[in-house]
Amino acid sequence: MRRPRAYPRVALAAAAVVVAMGGATVAGRALLTGTHAPGTANGTASPALHRLKETAVPPMEKVWPKAIHRVPDTLPNRRKFLPLTFLDAHTLLVSTDSSFEKADALYAYDLREHTTRRIATVVTPPKTKLFASGFSTGDGYVAWYLAGDYGTEIWAAPLAGGAARLVSRADTPVPTALAIDGGKVLWSVGKTGGVFRAPVTGGATEKVPGTRGTYILQWPWVGAPAAVLPPNTGVTGFANVRNVVTGETRTARLTDGAAWSCGVTWCVGRDSHLVSEAQRRDGSGRQAIPDLESASRNPPSLDRFVITFPAKHSIAVYDLRTGKAGDLGIKQQDKNSFVFRLADDPANRLYYTITDGGYVLVDLGAI
Repeated sequence: MRRPRAYPRVALAAAAVVVAMGGATVAGRALLTGTHAPGTANGTASPALHRLKETAVPPMEKVWPKAIHRVPDTLPNRRKFLPLTFLDAHTLLVSTDSSFEKADALYAYDLREHTTRRIATVVTPPKTKLFASGFSTGDGYVAWYLAGDYGTEIWAAPLAGGAARLVSRADTPVPTALAIDGGKVLWSVGKTGGVFRAPVTGGATEKVPGTRGTYILQWPWVGAPAAVLPPNTGVTGFANVRNVVTGETRTARLTDGAAWSCGVTWCVGRDSHLVSEAQRRDGSGRQAIPDLESASRNPPSLDRFVITFPAKHSIAVYDLRTGKAGDLGIKQQDKNSFVFRLADDPANRLYYTITDGGYVLVDLGAI
């Protein structure tokens, strides 16, 4: 099996999620009709927000024309592929599978020229139970993890092309996130927390000092708790975070009992009345936002973007920083459902949806 590539630190069940559409909302801060209650630093309760009325928003092509791509789901070599992340404004990192969810190769796919370049073969050792997952890029490398009877393995390959090599093997829980920085692969582990690192070219593995019980949010930010529970549990995902490089700490001081999940700056959640809302980590800027997907507990991507349903039968990217939204122009699928995919982790600039025979790709980094 391959671990679901939706953000692994939270309770999202599958990489491709089928979501039944219910009520919808409005997108765009200028269109909001709910109460905008200022947050308070002491976490005191604020007046209830009201669910936003349904309305249409402009298409992505008009709002952020450089951010959206519509492509078939096969490469020029006719192999089906899975999008992983954008390497730059026009190059997509993709994987191909030898069998169900078992990646066998990585490619750079040029969306302008419609050409591919093979990066590396993905090695799957015998007795593997969790196939290559958690792909992350940085410093000219791509890294991923596998797990099986042998423990957990971290692998990496140069994006320029070349053989993949084993970075680390350890008897630790499966990683929750990977990052590459300063010539090292870094990963946090499930259950116990803690961040480990090893040279991207292979070498000794060590625990990063001061990361006990924490998980990578968006490197170099780590924090806890990693899980988000249903509304009114009093648990906020990544309520406490710390920058490992600078030592800066931030604590979420939110103003009501929604099921919150926080990024470095913004927190999003749904309250017990199913109103989707957002506010900054310090409690300011509280507002109702367009409906979030009900199963999602993901922090905002790139600390500003969330996926919402601005009107019935549509999906939109919503920018918490500016209040702008762009509709992906995807109509309702069979049985009143969408098939869509959340980004791997908050640092990933890719969001995509699956269409009939293709993908709609959104490069959040181009916004």
